Amino acid sequence: MFTEEQIKVAFLASFNQFDKTSTIEDLELTIKVLNDNTRIDKKLINLEVETNAIVAVFDKRIKDNLEKALNQDDYSSKWLSLKDKYDALVAQANKLREEKKNKATLINHIKLFIIALKDNKDLVSAFSNKLWTTLIESVSVNKDGTLRFRYYSGLTNIVHK
Repeated sequence: MFTEEQIKVAFLASFNQFDKTSTIEDLELTIKVLNDNTRIDKKLINLEVETNAIVAVFDKRIKDNLEKALNQDDYSSKWLSLKDKYDALVAQANKLREEKKNKATLINHIKLFIIALKDNKDLVSAFSNKLWTTLIESVSVNKDGTLRFRYYSGLTNIVHK
């Protein structure tokens, strides 16, 4: 069992483990990679084209149904099939938008971590609640008595008691 004071001291050790210069360089490169949404944007455009095509078919089927005596069982079956395709495409698009949003959130967390590293060029010797709440996502106590710090930036490290 760890006391609050022991966890605070371990946090300082965890934060001070990072080689600030190389960590900043690595994180800035990570931001560049995360900022590239080309793949997602292309997929979203393709999905929009496909959903627009289905909407056009919907409109045509509705118009045809109003103007002609169509077999309603056939009409309903095709309608449901189109609706299922449309719903699947919308779900894919929503998943991609969520991925893009998550990447943006991670970028913001990484930027905050970079700022913290730059603002604390020397070893941090006093616990800062602001630093803790800004950077730490979770702390896990391992069976071997070590603490695993997970930062919002995605970085992790382990501190021995």
